[in-house]
Formats: sequence, structure tokens, C-alpha cells
Amino acid sequence: MKIIVGIFITLMLLAAPALQAQSFQIHVLINANGDGSGNPLSSVGGITADESGNVFVAGALSNNAFRITPEGVITEIIDITGNGTGNLFEGANSAIGVSSSGIAYVGGDNSIVFKIVEEIPNLIMKDGFESSP
Repeated sequence: MKIIVGIFITLMLLAAPALQAQSFQIHVLINANGDGSGNPLSSVGGITADESGNVFVAGALSNNAFRITPEGVITEIIDITGNGTGNLFEGANSAIGVSSSGIAYVGGDNSIVFKIVEEIPNLIMKDGFESSP
């Protein structure tokens, strides 16, 4: 029995360095100032990221959502006006998700889910296909 306990203690001491906490750098991506252009963030309701490294954050009390690029550019992608046709984004119980192609989806209290597709400048539709000028 003493041998087994001795071996166990020896193994624990050898493994101790691997059990020590790692050190991480922690950076603030976004705070209550939101995008810094008058669109605040209040009470994070959801957070996700896409394959390109963009982070998406939904504000539960501010009724909006933001995209933060890997370079740190913050853009409000939806606010309480929703899609602008009377379908409001009321985010108190907000959720947010992103597809593998970078399309963001947000939903809130009013059972409406919004699909947010970034507008691409100078995009021309030809025969149902996208092309650049």
C-alpha cells in the first residue's frame, strides 16, 4: 500500500507543472461605448464568431448588434429599427449566430429573426449571378 501511495505522490509531483495555470493575454474588444459613434452596447445578450475572425455581439438592453473585425473595426449591424419596415429588433432576450459564409442572424423578444447580409459596394447582378464591375 505504501508503494502505491508513494508512486501516486511521485506521479502527481511530476505532473504538477502541467497542472499549473497558463497565462493569457486578455483584451477588451468592445465596451459600453459600442462603436464609439453614438451606438452604445448595453448588456451582452449573445456573442459568436465566424471563420474569418469577426466577432458578433448582440446588445440585450441596447437593442442592437455589432461586428468586430480582426483589425478591431466595430460596426453596428442592426439597431432597434430592425429592417426598417416595422419589424423591430427588440433584443432583451437576444441571440446571435453566424453561418460559415459570414451571414449573421439575430433574434430577440418579438420572435423575429433577422438575416444580416453585408452590402457589397459596386455589386452588379447579371443573369442572377453576382459580378464586379
